[in-house]
Amino acid sequence: MNTESRPEISTDIGRETPESNILSTARFVALSAAVIGAIGSVWLMLSIGSRAPLFLIILFIGWTLLPFAALAVANFISIRWSRLTRTMLYIITLVVALGSLALYADVVFRPPESTPASRWLIVPAASWLLMALAGAIALLISRRRSR
Repeated sequence: MNTESRPEISTDIGRETPESNILSTARFVALSAAVIGAIGSVWLMLSIGSRAPLFLIILFIGWTLLPFAALAVANFISIRWSRLTRTMLYIITLVVALGSLALYADVVFRPPESTPASRWLIVPAASWLLMALAGAIALLISRRRSR
């Protein structure tokens, strides 16, 4: 008769906690915001720059979509990241999506004070800067917590 104690297998693997439900919802909202932000940004750009040369339009579309693509990829690979890092990512995704749409809509629906194309150059660059800054902050905080 074998009396050795067997290691117990945890049965709560896969169980969802309220915290994981909140993060799942936040992830869904962030991914939705990224998609809506990308589509809305391109639509707003095309509504104001439809007379530009095709090559220039393609370049602007790529530059405008790049931050949203990076955020979407980060959201897909972030499942194993710490809660803090994922939360920061979801917040930054919302800020970039809503901020971009607001800044682009301002150009489209208000009379232009300067060249409207400048907004489509500056906003993606500022988005990249914001994403890098938030990532660095999340990395520093998570390293300090792990010590």
